Amino acid sequence: IKPIMNFIEMEKEILFQVKFLKRVFFILFVIQKENMFLNNFFIILFISSFNHACYTELKNTIFFVTYCQNHLNKKMLLSVNDTGNVHTSNLNKRLYIFDEKIEEIDRNAFETSKNLTELEIRNNPLKIIPIRLFSALDQLKLLNLEYNLIEIIQNETFSGLIKLKTISLRHNSIYFIEANSFNDLFQIETIILRYNYLKNLDQNLFLNNKEIKSLLIDFNMINYLQNKTLFYLGQMNRLYFSNNNLIEINKFIFNNLQNLFELKLDFNQIVNLDNECFIELVNLKILNLERNNLEIIKYGTLKGLKNLNELFL
Repeated sequence: IKPIMNFIEMEKEILFQVKFLKRVFFILFVIQKENMFLNNFFIILFISSFNHACYTELKNTIFFVTYCQNHLNKKMLLSVNDTGNVHTSNLNKRLYIFDEKIEEIDRNAFETSKNLTELEIRNNPLKIIPIRLFSALDQLKLLNLEYNLIEIIQNETFSGLIKLKTISLRHNSIYFIEANSFNDLFQIETIILRYNYLKNLDQNLFLNNKEIKSLLIDFNMINYLQNKTLFYLGQMNRLYFSNNNLIEINKFIFNNLQNLFELKLDFNQIVNLDNECFIELVNLKILNLERNNLEIIKYGTLKGLKNLNELFL
């Protein structure tokens, strides 16, 4: 009997929360109509204190949906997934915005969110990231912009992200990245650009990113690498360049990459490997050259690979 009574009390509590929150969002809806300002995290903090079960009932109300979907451009950052849960964790540190049909973000949206360490904006029809959008987020360490429709990365897009460690831009529609786009990412360790439409990379793109450990640019359309593009990445361990359109690897592309551990060049169109093109990769253990158009590997091509354990041809 006691468990049944407890269950009934819990259901009554959830019902009360739903009714109460409906009233709250009605008030917020009215405030929104009057263009009154609300602090970024006040509402998130408030609603996340309730039992998540109540969101199943709540999420379809006109006031809740309207408020959540319309407030991104009004400095209110909130997200609800298919189960009605608010994507918050340690509210002043992490913010996750998934599947919200967001097409644009006001460039001042994050100006009062300075404590964020993780930000994810995924699965939206978002095409443009305003320059300096994240400039106030100098504590941010993870930025995930996967599965959007972003086309161009402009200079100063990531301005101010001086402590960022990981950025993921995979599964977008990026075809061009301006030369100084990553200039402020002094502490970046992982850049993920896979599954885009990039055709080339500026030779100074990674000039200030000397701490990079992993660079994943597979599944793009890159047909040529300039000699200096990777030169500044002496700390890099992993480089994935699979499934691009590379035709040739010249002897200068991998200069200064003494710490590289894994190099994937499979599924390209490579017909020629310059003599000694891998000579500085003294710590390389895995090299994948499968599914290319190589007919001959010249003597001396693999010179320098004294620690190589796995070679895929």
